[in-house]
Amino acid sequence: MKRSIVFLLLVIPFIAFSQYLLEEGFISLETNDKVHNNFTFKNLRIYPLIGGEHFREAHQDIGIYTNLEEALKQNKVVITEKGGEVQERAGFNNDELQVEEQGQSRQSFEADGEVNELYVENVSQDTVYLMAGEVVKGGKQDRVLASDMILAPNSGKVELPVFCVEHGRWSYKSSDAGFSEYFTVSSNSVRGKAVKEKNQYEVWDAVAEVTEKQGAVSGSGTYTALEDADDYKIALEEYSEYFINQLKQMDNCIGFVGVTGNRIIGCDIFATPELFEKQSNNLLDAYITEAIAEGEKIKIKDKEILSYLNEFLSDESTQEDVVNSKGMQYKYRGRKLHLNTY
Repeated sequence: MKRSIVFLLLVIPFIAFSQYLLEEGFISLETNDKVHNNFTFKNLRIYPLIGGEHFREAHQDIGIYTNLEEALKQNKVVITEKGGEVQERAGFNNDELQVEEQGQSRQSFEADGEVNELYVENVSQDTVYLMAGEVVKGGKQDRVLASDMILAPNSGKVELPVFCVEHGRWSYKSSDAGFSEYFTVSSNSVRGKAVKEKNQYEVWDAVAEVTEKQGAVSGSGTYTALEDADDYKIALEEYSEYFINQLKQMDNCIGFVGVTGNRIIGCDIFATPELFEKQSNNLLDAYITEAIAEGEKIKIKDKEILSYLNEFLSDESTQEDVVNSKGMQYKYRGRKLHLNTY
């Protein structure tokens, strides 16, 4: 009996620690010909990542979350501008908010809010999950979320780090001062600048590059102008429909690696299949947009995908440092809910 107890004490910490590992029972990469055929569409291929028995057991108590899109539609969260003094950050000063882009005239905005922080409040009984890269419309500028966040039920007002994805506006479009409309997850090039580089000017540059390539011209230079780019919308719908249908047929999928041409666009991994499923439709937009804008015929080899994943899925003792150098990881109450690399 004592030997059994000792064995359990040794095994349980191992299982709790060894969650995000590319090995049998934890995370497996699907790389066979069937997957190549089923998960390749035009200039994008995704490699599904499957959570094994040990991985699922380690996360079985994670719980169920409402995502931001659902929460906004159902008025379960309220996002508003953060007023008060403007802090010196992201190239702004306290007298006026200014931005200067190459080849464009200088524009200034009144300083009665904060660009890189909003307030978010969960007014429901749900637990709400917000993901870095998600774009919300409204306020004085459309914004992209700069970090993941869990909002407990009836959370009260919480500071939400963001970056602007609309450089030419600093005023309300209507009497509604909030952010009541969800857009989607921004392209990996945009969310990478927000999450990894944390630089407002680089975010604006990435937004301009994406929108210009899709012919999404707007007076305020907003990322959300993509919704008016007809050719882009048609292509996005084609890609989305294809990959969503394929993912529905995969059991225990917890994320994927996305590639185009001979390069890796990025990787997203979640703690549970349910959490991944909640985010997958909008998350695909981030990868599809890259494939539409910069995509090429798939040339990359499976061994390159394995090598990329092994950089952060082979040793959890170094995982945090490696992931943070490539992207981000989000922990809630000491548990990893999301890894994202670029």
